[in-house]
Amino acid sequence: MRECTTKGFVKRIEELLPRLFNCERCVVALVHRRKKFLFRISFDSESNCDQINQYEMTTGYSGIVAVSGKTLHSSRVIDDVNFIPEIDDP
Repeated sequence: MRECTTKGFVKRIEELLPRLFNCERCVVALVHRRKKFLFRISFDSESNCDQINQYEMTTGYSGIVAVSGKTLHSSRVIDDVNFIPEIDDP
């Protein structure tokens, strides 16, 4: 990959994975396995800079995937108890 920042890498992966998996979209959450948390990088329009949002390892669908190491295919997530919009929805 020619991306030089973590944010650029995540953006590029989120663009490429839907084509690879033939799906509508993919969500990328980064995992810090040693410290046992996941995080997403988002843009804060008020401060006009990027911020890192940190979550427990078992949070949402992203946490389920991080702990199990398995791909999760789901067609209905809005009504599910595991869906957490802050981390699971881009």
